[in-house]
Amino acid sequence: MKIIDKEKEKYQKVHTEDFQYGLGMRQVGDLLNESFDFSKRFNELAKTSKNALDIACGGGTVMDYVDSLGCTPSGIDISEAAIKKVDSQYVAKVAYSHELPFDDNTFDLVYFLDGMEHIPGGDIEEQSIREAFRVSTKFVCHGIALGDSIRNGTQLHINQKPAKSWRQIIGDIGNELGWAEDMYYIRNNTVYLIYKK
Repeated sequence: MKIIDKEKEKYQKVHTEDFQYGLGMRQVGDLLNESFDFSKRFNELAKTSKNALDIACGGGTVMDYVDSLGCTPSGIDISEAAIKKVDSQYVAKVAYSHELPFDDNTFDLVYFLDGMEHIPGGDIEEQSIREAFRVSTKFVCHGIALGDSIRNGTQLHINQKPAKSWRQIIGDIGNELGWAEDMYYIRNNTVYLIYKK
């Protein structure tokens, strides 16, 4: 079985066994607190964007938040059980981050909060980064946890790197594709990166 299929199976199980998993309440709580530089900037971007894509959207709670800011969200997640939790008013699809089912330049804002640390390294990691840039017209945001996340004895964060490594990897791909860094911010063992076109 390919590693990506193992990960899909893992997240289908986690979302099925624990309805609260992937609802993103911590992320929404953080985004509401504009004393955090990333939160303030993210909110500015969402308020001035027509639409957004939430990669690894989980149950869609961050999508609800983005919608409340006047930006129409869509979402993808590897888990069908996660997508079933998303409000039916939104476009939400079961899909892989390295094979986004959207045309080039579809969204003003693409965000991948608590996502890259769950993605296998190597080609899948690189293609996931490229895909986020491909479908965006203006901004790409990442929030990447730097530590462990163990649930029922299973390590969920299979792709751990130091903040500077994530900055280098994503920044190099972004620069190659014509994007520039807008923000590099670390808080609570998470690195936040924003790129603009």
